[in-house]
Amino acid sequence: MRTVVFCRTSKSRDVQLSGILHRNLPDFYHATLVSPSCITEQGEGEELLLLETQELPEASLKNAVFVFGENFVPEKAHKLNGAPLCIAASDNLPLLEGIAGSHPQVITCGMSPKDTFSCSGKSEHSAAISLLRETASSTGKKIEPLELIFSFSEDFSVYNLLAYAALLTLLGNIPEPPESPIVIR
Repeated sequence: MRTVVFCRTSKSRDVQLSGILHRNLPDFYHATLVSPSCITEQGEGEELLLLETQELPEASLKNAVFVFGENFVPEKAHKLNGAPLCIAASDNLPLLEGIAGSHPQVITCGMSPKDTFSCSGKSEHSAAISLLRETASSTGKKIEPLELIFSFSEDFSVYNLLAYAALLTLLGNIPEPPESPIVIR
């Protein structure tokens, strides 16, 4: 079973990312979604556990992926043991400093050429997301730089698109090369 821990605030952008994860991950997985307000199972395929929290828990998880909401800053710094992958906004310095002591592999998302994932173009109903450097999936498989096209019908923040693209890529759900736009509901 794969494990994703989504740490978020109650701010609207973080709530929007929660909706993206809840609506779209069951397209790829048999997803058990556990949030402070509900527990549901949806989808088919490999099992995925999505834990949603508004605090950074002390964790010892192998092959886990932590996704941090754009505005998430932990009240207390806890150790993230097991060398998890962490997806975070590159401009969220308090978060990055707070988790640095755990030495996780941090995948940054933002608009800088130093970020791992960046947006190379966005229109009203689509976005091009680029993986700018080689990285490894949550299972250790090498992933070469690539560009993904996403289509959507509502306006999503750039960070939320980047974080979702990073999560799908790191979990190994992106065909190489992607043949058509990935639809976000």
